[in-house]
Amino acid sequence: MQSVWLSKNDYERRMRELIAAINQMLQKWTETDLSSPVQSSSSDPNSDANFSPALRTYIALKDHAAEFITYKNSTKREWVMEKSDLAMLFGNIQTKLKTYGLRAYTPPDGLSQVDMDKKWTELLRAEATRSRTMNAQIGDVKETLRRKFASLANDFEQKLRDITSQISALDGPLEDQQQAIESIERNLGPLRETFGGIITADEECRLANIEENDHTVFTIEDLDFEFKLVENALMKKIKFIDNQIVSRNMTNLTPAQLEQFESTFRFFDQDETNTLSPPEMTAALASLGLVYSEGDMAQIHAELVEDYGAVTFEAFINLMVDITEDQTSPEQLRDAFRGLAGDKAFVTEMDLKLGLLPPATIDYLREAMPTTDETGLKHNGTTEAAYDYEAWLDSVFQ
Repeated sequence: MQSVWLSKNDYERRMRELIAAINQMLQKWTETDLSSPVQSSSSDPNSDANFSPALRTYIALKDHAAEFITYKNSTKREWVMEKSDLAMLFGNIQTKLKTYGLRAYTPPDGLSQVDMDKKWTELLRAEATRSRTMNAQIGDVKETLRRKFASLANDFEQKLRDITSQISALDGPLEDQQQAIESIERNLGPLRETFGGIITADEECRLANIEENDHTVFTIEDLDFEFKLVENALMKKIKFIDNQIVSRNMTNLTPAQLEQFESTFRFFDQDETNTLSPPEMTAALASLGLVYSEGDMAQIHAELVEDYGAVTFEAFINLMVDITEDQTSPEQLRDAFRGLAGDKAFVTEMDLKLGLLPPATIDYLREAMPTTDETGLKHNGTTEAAYDYEAWLDSVFQ
């Protein structure tokens, strides 16, 4: 009988402990705020200081979810084993009592197998509720992070489109365009700062394991690419307007000369800084048939840098004005063409080649000068075209 008595005491003690542990867990789940960090978490709470409330909530929820999984893989399994052992112990007690012809054992209130089944059912329901709650809150937080990034991204892209439209719509006096483009450039600074917030929102989505976002079609890479395009377009427009103002003020150059010099400058400004480095300037002048020694070129470049700070478009155009004024006048050009033509009323391509003009200059003159009804000289059995240099000079200097 002593063994039965000991078994009863053991059963009641262990049943009380198991039910108390279950009640303690149920109370903990009821009182726990899932948006607050897990007390036993090993993560540094200060490391989340710069995160948004939504991401901090997500991190807390994931910690609670991890803790819940740990509970199910350890504590819950111990309880399952204990519950099974208690059911077997209770059965053994009843069997012994029946064997001895004694009255069946009735556990104290709250310690019966029926009580345990009710408590276990309550535990299972609490587990299901907690799991659904955590999953739902995690889904809500992810949706919040998606919407946050999408709102920032869509607004940023719309502002980029607005700036692009403003740049393309610029019209009117150059000074007005210059003021407008400077205003656009000032507005681009704050927009650049907001991009940092979009990067943070994107990083938070990554930390929350968000791979898809139905609220926007733009990624952080898309926005970065478009922003750089707008910056590039803005800088080009600023340079273009500045250069047009310089060109407009150069009344001592013909439109054809201005176009030629501007095209040359743009072509050789390969790094698009609106300035020419010494090698770029040397190549630009050489393309115009102006070749200098290395020493002379270094001196010219140094003088321009001293006067203008760099070889800007204005510096280059003023250099070309000085060179052009030193080289030719309208009458000198007419005399030069007459000399090339041999006092003919027209000039041929062969005349230009015999005059040792650069190929690029010959190609330009062939395109710019009108042809005449005169017949040029035969060359290799073919009659060359005749160009009316007098008419072209009249149109240039009118």
